[in-house]
Amino acid sequence: MSGIEREQQARDDAAVTDEMSSPDWKDIQIKYRGKSLKGRYYISDNVVTVAAWNGTKAARLGILPAERLAQMLLRQLADEGGPI
Repeated sequence: MSGIEREQQARDDAAVTDEMSSPDWKDIQIKYRGKSLKGRYYISDNVVTVAAWNGTKAARLGILPAERLAQMLLRQLADEGGPI
């Protein structure tokens, strides 16, 4: 990763951290491979965005309740790796 890419990643991470302090973010928790994983999710314009220790993931709301979709996104983030 180049210096410019690292700087952009740091800015993106800071933006997510600032956004996550908003009262609109909700906590979620799942069990994954015997461990309890926590994240936060936010709903905006029918899109659920989940933030966790290793990044963010978003998906459009459909027939699933927002919290269930957020749990699925958190599980996908866990599947993608990163230290738990």
